[in-house]
Amino acid sequence: KSEHESTISSLKNTNETLEMQVKDLVQQLDEAKKTIEKINTEHSEAMTRLRASFESSESSTTASAARISELEELILQKENDLTDTTTKLQQELLDLRNKLSAVEIEKETVDKRLAEANEILAKKEEEIASLVNEMKERHSAEISRIEKEYAASR
Repeated sequence: KSEHESTISSLKNTNETLEMQVKDLVQQLDEAKKTIEKINTEHSEAMTRLRASFESSESSTTASAARISELEELILQKENDLTDTTTKLQQELLDLRNKLSAVEIEKETVDKRLAEANEILAKKEEEIASLVNEMKERHSAEISRIEKEYAASR
């Protein structure tokens, strides 16, 4: 019984840890989205500046566009990584919840069997107590009979 409770407690702790990790990843995703928005704003501003100075610095524009492209690719990769990790953690969380549910069902079954066994034990204890009382009464009666026979034989 304590093994099941320990397993349930362990699964609950793991479940809580995974939920905290998912919350952390969601927060990281929000931060990444803000960074993306900031980078997109910066990109837009940089593109405006680049267009304005295009005639004087075509090579600068090309370099900036390349950097922006790299940043966009990096951001996209980070978003994909966060999405993949979130999906994996959500599946792990679902698996753990399923395991926890199975363990709880098993615990209920064990608890039910334990209660049934305790009922049977209580009935057996009552039977034994009744037999012991019956034997005591027979023993007392036998002692009384022997004492009477002994007293009569004197």
